[in-house]
Amino acid sequence: MFAAEKDKEIRFLLKWVNLYSGKYAALPDSVATHTINAIKSGTFLVTTNYLGFFLATLGRGFIFADSGILFFIETIMFIPFRLLTIVSITFFKFIVKYRHHQSYVGDMSKI
Repeated sequence: MFAAEKDKEIRFLLKWVNLYSGKYAALPDSVATHTINAIKSGTFLVTTNYLGFFLATLGRGFIFADSGILFFIETIMFIPFRLLTIVSITFFKFIVKYRHHQSYVGDMSKI
């Protein structure tokens, strides 16, 4: 029962900060087509939108970039992306604390 309540709480908070919105979801057919085409062209790390590029840039690790241009772009964008994550995490923590103090978290009827 505790896990179900925690799941509802997390969904509520994600909806409130607009990270659980269907408008950002990609269509499965377009993702599959893009992925197949990228693999056929020799791309190892496939992303289909700006959020994927953001996460790939931050989490690439030891995977080499597919081209020199992509390597250059990701190298330049790493610091701004990292700073953006620090700001956004701080903002989301503030939102969670704010909503929790207003006791909306306990009221799951608004989901």
